[in-house]
Amino acid sequence: MNQAPPQSLQPTIALRFAPSKVIISTLMLLFVFAVITVFYATQLPSVTGQFSVEEQRLTYSDQGNRHIVTAISGIPDEWLQLSAVDLIEEPDYLNDYQRYNAFFEKQSALFHHLSQSHVLLKTEDGATLKVNTGYRHWYELPFNFWAQLVPVAIALIIGAWLWSFRQNDPAATQYYISAIFIAVTIFPAAIYSSRPLAVSGEVFHFLSVMDHLGLYIFCAAMLSLNWLFPYPISALKVPRYLYIGFASLWVLNTLQWLPNFDVSIRLVSCATLIGVISMVLIHWWRSRTQPQFLILIKWFALSTIFGPSIFVVLIFLPPIFEIEPLISQSFAFGAFASIYLIMAIAVSRYKLFEYERWWSESLIWFAFGLLVIGLDVLFIVLLDISYQQASWLALALTGWVYFPIRQRLLHKLVLSNEQKLQSLLPDIVSVIAGSANHSQLSSGMQDCLVKLYDPLYINSLPQRLDKVNVSSDGSQLMIPLPDKDRRLELLYADRGKRLFNSHDQKTANALVNLFNNAVTASKAKEEGIQLERKRIRQDMHDTLGGYLLSIMHQKQDPQSALLARYAWNELRDILSALDDNMSPLSMNLLRWKGALEKLFTGDDLAFNFNLHSSAIEVESQLGGLQRLNLGQVLREAVTNAFRHAAPTFINVDIQYDTGDLLIRIEHDGQVAPPDSWKPGRGLTHIRSRVAQLQGVINWQMSSVGHLVMTLSVPIVLKHTTQQGRV
Repeated sequence: MNQAPPQSLQPTIALRFAPSKVIISTLMLLFVFAVITVFYATQLPSVTGQFSVEEQRLTYSDQGNRHIVTAISGIPDEWLQLSAVDLIEEPDYLNDYQRYNAFFEKQSALFHHLSQSHVLLKTEDGATLKVNTGYRHWYELPFNFWAQLVPVAIALIIGAWLWSFRQNDPAATQYYISAIFIAVTIFPAAIYSSRPLAVSGEVFHFLSVMDHLGLYIFCAAMLSLNWLFPYPISALKVPRYLYIGFASLWVLNTLQWLPNFDVSIRLVSCATLIGVISMVLIHWWRSRTQPQFLILIKWFALSTIFGPSIFVVLIFLPPIFEIEPLISQSFAFGAFASIYLIMAIAVSRYKLFEYERWWSESLIWFAFGLLVIGLDVLFIVLLDISYQQASWLALALTGWVYFPIRQRLLHKLVLSNEQKLQSLLPDIVSVIAGSANHSQLSSGMQDCLVKLYDPLYINSLPQRLDKVNVSSDGSQLMIPLPDKDRRLELLYADRGKRLFNSHDQKTANALVNLFNNAVTASKAKEEGIQLERKRIRQDMHDTLGGYLLSIMHQKQDPQSALLARYAWNELRDILSALDDNMSPLSMNLLRWKGALEKLFTGDDLAFNFNLHSSAIEVESQLGGLQRLNLGQVLREAVTNAFRHAAPTFINVDIQYDTGDLLIRIEHDGQVAPPDSWKPGRGLTHIRSRVAQLQGVINWQMSSVGHLVMTLSVPIVLKHTTQQGRV
C-alpha cells in the first residue's frame, strides 16, 4: 500500500515565524539561561582547595596536599559527619525517597556551614584543618560544568534551525520540543553536579525536580517524534496522550508516590527507549518495499536511538543492578548531542541518500559497544568479580564472537557494491573488446549498469545529459549514454532496497568515461577503416576498372568485351560493398536483371528473369554488403548452371512476401541429385554469402527432373548493421 509522503518531503507552506527570528530567539534564550546557570554556579560557597571522592572516601586537596576528611564545622562546637555520598553527582542514585530527602536536609546543613568565613575539616588521622571559604569566579568553574553546556547548545541551535524551516511539520515540532527539554534537564544538573560540596537543600530539590521534568517531557517528545516520522503510525492522537502520561508520572514522582527512582526514572527511560526502537521497527516493516521511506527511517533510527541508548546503558542500567554508573553523568550527557549532530550532518552535509553509505558500519560499531558494556555489567553481577576483570573478560568474549561476525556483515552490507563491481569487470572487458560498433557498445553499457545496480525501473529517454547525476532524494541515477543524445534513468537500486549515493555516482561516472573512451576508439577505428576502404576502392577503380573498360571497347573481340562487361559489373558490386551508401532494392534488382540478360544474349538458351511487382514496389534499402552478397549469389547460381549443366532454359523468379525476398531459379540441365553433391568452392561461397544475409537456401529436383534452387532473404536484417563489413 502506498503511504503518504513524509512531512519532510511535502511542499512547504507558509511559516508562522520567520526562520531568522526563531533562530535568534533561541540563541537569546540559550544565552540568558546559560548566564543564569553560570551566575548561580558562582554563588555556591566554596573552599580554597577542592573536594573529591577517591575509593568511596571524601578527600580534600590543597596545594598538592591530600587529606581524607570525615567531618566539617563552620559553627563552633558543631560538627557534621562527611561521606562520599555528600558529593554524589546525581541524587537519583540514592534510589530510595527517604535517603533522597535526607540527602537534601544534609545539603542544607552543609551549605549553612560553608556560608561562614571559614570551616574546620577533621581528617582521618584526627588532625584539624582550617580552610577559608569564598565564591568561585566563572573561569574557575570545573570542566564538567562547561561540558554539560555544550550538548545543550548543540541541541537548541540545531533543533531551532530544523524547526524554523518546518514549523508546520508535527515531527519537526516534536524534535524542537525534545531539544528544549534536554536543556531543561541538563541546565539544573550542570549546577548541582559541579557544586564544590553543597547546594541549599530547597534549591537542590527544585533543581532535581526540574531535571526530572525535562527528562519526562523529553521522553514524551522522543516517542511522539518516532510515532510521527516519517508518517504517523495510525490516526490516533498518541502524542497528546504521551504528554499527559509523562506529565502525570512527573507529578507522581515529585509527590514521591512511586516506589523508587529505579521505577520512576530508570525503568521509565528504558521503557521509552524500547518504545522508540519498536516504533522504528514498525516503520521499517511497513516501508520495506518503499526505499524512499526506508532510508529516512535508517537515518532517523541512528539519530534517535544511538545517543539515548549510550546514556541508558552507561548511566541508568548499572544502578538498577546496584552498580555505580560506568562514567560521569556530566560527560554522558554528551551522547544526547548525537541526536542533533547526526541529523544536522545528514541533512546539510551528506543528504539522506549519502547517509546510507555509513549506516551499516555505524550500526555494527554501535552493537559492538552495547555488547561489551552489557557483558561487563552481567559479569559483575553474576560472577562477583572486579570491574577491571569484567572489562577484560567482556572484551575477550566479544572479540572472539564479534570480529568474525563483523567481517561477514561488512562484506554483505557494506562491501556488496565493491564485490559486484569486481565480479562485473570481466563482463565490462568482454563488452568493450567484443563490440563491433557504437550501438553494441551502448547496449553493452546498459547491460553492465543494470547488473551492477539491479534497479527497480529503467527508463531510456531522448534527452542530452553531460554527466552522471543523482536526484536530490537519491531515488534516481541519471546516466548519459555514449551517443550523447540519450540518457538512462535507473530508479531505486537493488530492486528498491536502497537509494543511490555519491559512491554510485562515482562508479557510474567511471564506467561512462570508460565506455566513452571505447566509443572514441571505435569511432577512430571506423574512420580508419573507411579511409582504407576509400583508398582501396579508388585504386581498384583507377587500375582494374581502367583495364576492363579498355577491353569492353575492343570491337574485334565481342565475346571478350562481353566477359569484360560482366567482370565490370562484378567489380562495381565489390566497390559498392566498400561504400556506406544505401540504395533501393528495386534499382539493384533491375540492374542485376539487365546484366544477366545481356550476358546470355546470342546464346541458344532460353533465359527468363521474372520480377514480380511486389519486389519492385517494396520500399526497402540495401547496404553495400547486402548488394554484393545478393548479386553474387544470383550470378553464381545462374552462371554455374549455364557452364556445368548445359541447360536449354533458365528461369529466375523474384518476389517479395512479408519481409522476405523470395528467389526461385529453375533449369533443365544435366545434374546429379543435390543429396549426392560434394561441397566445392562455388557451393561453399554461395552458402557463406547466404549465411551473411541471414537467409535460407535449398536445392531440390522437381517432379519433371528440373533442378530448383529457392532462396529466402530477410530485407531488414536483425542484430546486424545494414551496411555490414567486407
